[in-house]
Amino acid sequence: MHRKLYSFAIVFITSILLAGTASADAVSDAASRIKQRLAQIDAMKAAGEVGEDSAGYLAERTSLAGRKASILASENEDRRIIYESVSKQTGQPASEVGKQRALQIAERAASGVWLQKPSGEWFQKP
Repeated sequence: MHRKLYSFAIVFITSILLAGTASADAVSDAASRIKQRLAQIDAMKAAGEVGEDSAGYLAERTSLAGRKASILASENEDRRIIYESVSKQTGQPASEVGKQRALQIAERAASGVWLQKPSGEWFQKP
């Protein structure tokens, strides 16, 4: 399982670096925005306001409004851009790329973060 995640991570990063120029700019911009939002996303996860779903996206755990809802929507849009780019590079459907990324996220998630199993069941990481 770890080998599969490691291999996927290498393909994921390599595909971002090797994407076409216009696509690379969009992917690079999305990755930059994700990095800029990381502290806000981590705070929302720690508060239990959002969780990581099994498709590789953030999901509301409580009702969000205003800036927090905007952060969640922007994060998911940027993840979609990256997943589609990886999909074009690997030939995997973007949905499968998201599922593989969800596994990576879950493995690295901090204790207490809400995660979704592929079955749809939610749990907090011990």
